Amino acid sequence: MSSASTVFIVIGVILALAATIVAWIMIVPENKRPKLNKFFQYLHDLFNFKSLWLEKILKFLYIFETFACVIVGFVLLFNFSSYSGIYGRSHVRWNGWIGLLLMIFGPIINRIIYEFLMMIVLLVKNTMDINDKLNAQPGSRYQEKLAEAQRREEEAAARRAAKEAERAAYAQQQYMQQQYAQQQQQQQQQLAQQQYEQYGQQYEQQRYDQQYPQQNMQQNPQPEAPEANQDNNG
Repeated sequence: MSSASTVFIVIGVILALAATIVAWIMIVPENKRPKLNKFFQYLHDLFNFKSLWLEKILKFLYIFETFACVIVGFVLLFNFSSYSGIYGRSHVRWNGWIGLLLMIFGPIINRIIYEFLMMIVLLVKNTMDINDKLNAQPGSRYQEKLAEAQRREEEAAARRAAKEAERAAYAQQQYMQQQYAQQQQQQQQQLAQQQYEQYGQQYEQQRYDQQYPQQNMQQNPQPEAPEANQDNNG
């Protein structure tokens, strides 16, 4: 076997193991069956041996062997063979008795053998039917286990929903805090911008006053002192 074939075989075994684990967790448990579609419900019944294929196979083989005994025996009724006698004369011998015995005793022996086999299969099948009926009754151990499994699953779903709600509330709170922080930052930026513009205007006014002091004095004349006015009047 080449190394490439070995690698493919190992990969196939690993994938088969992964598929088995997934089926064991998601399909085989009894409490998973109501949530499965028809195909996966069929797989669930197949993996849990809810139906016996051996019964159908044995029935098919019994019917086939019965017809084979009758038809082959009937064909052998016309079987003849020739042989040489003591004095060299050729004789014809009829071998149809083999076919006759096969037609008579073949179906009987075949029936007895398959009856023993079917007794075992039907015993197992009837036991399974009885267990299914007992499990279907309310208050049975199976129903209690199923109810317990459903209760646990509902509790797990409720815990998951609570965690999701808590996560969503935390995310909403974080979002609101972020929005509030952004608003505060924007307000601070606007206030800083206003202060910057105000300081800029004051600085420009100071520079203008320093460069053109006379013009500023004409625009803003100082009032004369009242005593000087009174002296002039006197």
